[in-house]
Amino acid sequence: MALKILRPLVLLSLTSTLHFAAFATTQQGKMYTSVGMGYSALNVSTVFSGASSEKITPAPYGIGVSGGVHYALTDSIRLGVDAIVMRYLRDKAQIGSGLSLQSDKVIFNNIGGFGSVYYDIKTKTRFTPYVTLGVGMMRSHVKSETFRNSASSSSSKANTKLAFQGGGGIAYSFSTNMDLEFGYKAFKRSEGKGMAANDAVSGILNTHKPSMTHYGFIGGKVMF
Repeated sequence: MALKILRPLVLLSLTSTLHFAAFATTQQGKMYTSVGMGYSALNVSTVFSGASSEKITPAPYGIGVSGGVHYALTDSIRLGVDAIVMRYLRDKAQIGSGLSLQSDKVIFNNIGGFGSVYYDIKTKTRFTPYVTLGVGMMRSHVKSETFRNSASSSSSKANTKLAFQGGGGIAYSFSTNMDLEFGYKAFKRSEGKGMAANDAVSGILNTHKPSMTHYGFIGGKVMF
């Protein structure tokens, strides 16, 4: 009777041990490649010549696509190079309500490259939370069409600035070398003069300053 009771317990213990061992493999020295896609929102302020700064409301939103290559320095620390492309569109965005200036269409494009550090928080399950920090460059391009008093004008400007990224997420292991991950990253461009665009209709100089970018994504990661 005792053997009949102990046998399933031993089998359960061995199964659990093998299950945890399958997802506790050594990562040190391994390479990773990752891809992701998700929702992105951009905080932008517009400075008018001779007037105060006002934010574009509501914030431009759009789609982001990201990817990266990482090297596992230890079982918990990864060093990597990440890239991201984001495109935002805001139709009929109100810019500077105090000046009665409205934009019929505003399109922002961001392209960034970063050197990043990842810290994986190890657990005895298929789930691995992580945090990340990085620094790099981000190029922003803005195209806008404005109108005032039934007249219209358009402009297109771009610049590149130092940028920082930070975020975190959680990875779910399908196998010892393939993960599904859900994450969030925030990108902050360094302050600068912004992108000046002369409004030919009103003669007002509009300077767009993209600042904080928010990016929530779902993606995959493969270790080799």
